[in-house]
Amino acid sequence: MATVYEGRILTVDAIDSVDRFLVEEKGLIAYVGNDLPEKYGNCERVDLGDDVLAPAFVDTHAHLDMQALVGGFTSASEAGAISEVLDCVRSCAQAGRMPVAAAFGASDHLLEEGRLPNKAEMDSACPERPAMVIRYDGHACVANTKLIEVIGAGTGDLDGFHGESGLLEGEAFAKALRLARESVPQSVFLGGIQDAIDRYAAHGFCLAGNSTGFGMKWNADISFARWIAKSLKGGFQLRVWPQSQRPAVALKSKIARVGGCFEPALDGTFGGRDAALRVPYCGDGGNKGCFRLSDEQVEEFCFQAHNHKLQVALHAVGDAAFDQAARCLARTIDRSFKEAHRHGIIHACLPTEEGLDLCARYGFHLMMQPSFLAREQEPEGYLRTILGESRARGFMPLRTIWDKGISVSAGSDAPCTQPDAIEWMYRACNHPESSQSLTAREALRMCTINGAWVTYDEDEFGSLEEGKVASMVRLSANPYEVPASELRSIQVKQTILYGRPYAPVRLNPASVMAKGLLTYGYC
Repeated sequence: MATVYEGRILTVDAIDSVDRFLVEEKGLIAYVGNDLPEKYGNCERVDLGDDVLAPAFVDTHAHLDMQALVGGFTSASEAGAISEVLDCVRSCAQAGRMPVAAAFGASDHLLEEGRLPNKAEMDSACPERPAMVIRYDGHACVANTKLIEVIGAGTGDLDGFHGESGLLEGEAFAKALRLARESVPQSVFLGGIQDAIDRYAAHGFCLAGNSTGFGMKWNADISFARWIAKSLKGGFQLRVWPQSQRPAVALKSKIARVGGCFEPALDGTFGGRDAALRVPYCGDGGNKGCFRLSDEQVEEFCFQAHNHKLQVALHAVGDAAFDQAARCLARTIDRSFKEAHRHGIIHACLPTEEGLDLCARYGFHLMMQPSFLAREQEPEGYLRTILGESRARGFMPLRTIWDKGISVSAGSDAPCTQPDAIEWMYRACNHPESSQSLTAREALRMCTINGAWVTYDEDEFGSLEEGKVASMVRLSANPYEVPASELRSIQVKQTILYGRPYAPVRLNPASVMAKGLLTYGYC
């Protein structure tokens, strides 16, 4: 039996049509338009009233495995002093939910001491169990002595290990994170993934790109992520991005894309002042950040992946890293003489004119995080301090990117920020540099059809058009009509996936493994 929705339908089609009727039948969109066909006259009707119907949202870059892991930790994102951060660590240790006691999201910009706790302070707070405080950007932590001991021999030789302070970055941080992941039972971890998906659906999402890969033995974490993607019920979709420098990892796991943060990242973050810059950070002794990989390594990785028809995404935060990403991707296309497979750049916080021109010429897309604009954990004042006024004004220039015809999609980088497309639209339409703001129509496209396009899902998701999947979100107001300054007032009232209101469906590890192993084909 078909269902007719009547009211304002924001189709996000090629011309952003706003229609009166949408007919859902068997989970698909049977009709969209202003004149309801006679055959649907007696169908069940839903009067939208003052609400509007829009395509369900897409998050192109998140870390659901990391979300599941930190779901068992204690949040320190609002802590205002080191003592509060240490209380979070104690709380996690006392709860006993996780083998490693941890607090996630601490920001030295919010702490009155202006720094994260050190190893000695961590030891005093949690002397008996491995413990760590993960920085807000998800790329570093401070460990206590117990955790460093558990990580084992050779830790001191790892890149990013700072023994005296307990700060772990780069390889050292990745090893600590891998240890924490390996210590969590798969049943507990699966529950964390399901909780994350339920939160996504509650915020109007139908699809998310899951960048995963802790470096576990036999890439078990990547295989498990693929199995979960193949096993989901309730209409929510996951697309897996293996975070590996080896295309063979994606091919062996039957995943059509590769890249992300951690192992294939080109640079660091502004929080660690290791994002790669053309000109040194202000007042930091000539520090330009660092490249994680050479041009030769990046180009060879891209070339091998491209020739196996894998889609590539590269983490690049600083302007020098952005240039490296665009340059190496362009060389890959020139070298192979093959069509680009919708390769892209993640974050692209400080893009350059030259790099953007390459993106426009070769069709590379940008997977950006609007929540990074004026966020509390990494405030504008900090960016102006380390980058200087002129360079800070070039942070995430959405209008410049859009006007060049470059496809830009929105992502949360969760758990660094939360999936909230209403917030993303608000930030994009109220850019700190006002000349770089998008319109509401552009911002909605960024959060829907552009995101679906990234993973070749635009024929099914991202817009409300005949023949597509009826994955939709009911909003309390029309973003096209609400003043930009009031976009945050819009509420997600209902998420409809495959024609039905989303309802959580719990999975168990056995069924996930069976479905994943028995389902053939790429995801």
